[in-house]
Amino acid sequence: MKDRRVVTTPEADEDARHIHRWWIQRRRAAPNLFLEELADALALLGMEPGVGVRFAHRAIPGLRRYLLRSTRYHLYFVHSDELV
Repeated sequence: MKDRRVVTTPEADEDARHIHRWWIQRRRAAPNLFLEELADALALLGMEPGVGVRFAHRAIPGLRRYLLRSTRYHLYFVHSDELV
């Protein structure tokens, strides 16, 4: 199985920046935990896009949700043969 390219939306990128800023200000013991966990999750999604659970959404067929366990955030994504 080949790795898929992971593409994020501008909205998701802005959300990640906002969460990271919050995390740095309030989680001084592990200020980079969110970014590290996000990077690991995106790498995993590129290799194994079937991870996570199906998440029902009328407007977005095939939507999946993946839990970032340490930070308790969710990633929502869809995938094809080429992209996540």
